[in-house]
Amino acid sequence: MDTDRPDGGDVKPQFLKQVVSGTDYFAQVGRGPRLVAAVLLAPFAFYFMLAGLTTPVAAVAFAAKGEWPFAGVLLRIGAGHALAGLGLGWLTRRLWRGRPSANGVTVLPTWVVAVFLVTFLGPLSVGIAAVLAVGAYQAVNDGKFTEAVLWGAGAVGMLASVARGGRTIHQLTRPRAARGVTPLPGE
Repeated sequence: MDTDRPDGGDVKPQFLKQVVSGTDYFAQVGRGPRLVAAVLLAPFAFYFMLAGLTTPVAAVAFAAKGEWPFAGVLLRIGAGHALAGLGLGWLTRRLWRGRPSANGVTVLPTWVVAVFLVTFLGPLSVGIAAVLAVGAYQAVNDGKFTEAVLWGAGAVGMLASVARGGRTIHQLTRPRAARGVTPLPGE
């Protein structure tokens, strides 16, 4: 037994390669987890659709009383709920059916994953990285160098998540043959 290594020498190189390369987010999860996800998502889709449909009724009641600003706010809230409900309903249906999208890997179309990564996760990660960088800067100014290193590591980790998101989009948008997946007829 090799005692110079912290793992005792029992770790196989292919395991270390898998750890370094990260999780395969596009691996098949099977029918069971997909159906569980659809069942868990369905009540939220129903709530948002119901709220989107009933909020305009409340807006009409406020408009009849002459409270137009509040009626407008309720209509905007209802529209937001309806949009979220339609999106969640569509996602629930896609998960329930389980047919892969055109990329042959994900249940969701590539454009949905890309839009989510670019419009939500990317800006959120950059914002969190900026906040962590400010924390690191303040810790350096206070002479707390260990704390500054931790704040900085968090900022670097968040920026690395943006890079991982870009890599994910790249993996999804490559042709099937380039990903090692059997091409569909006509590709």
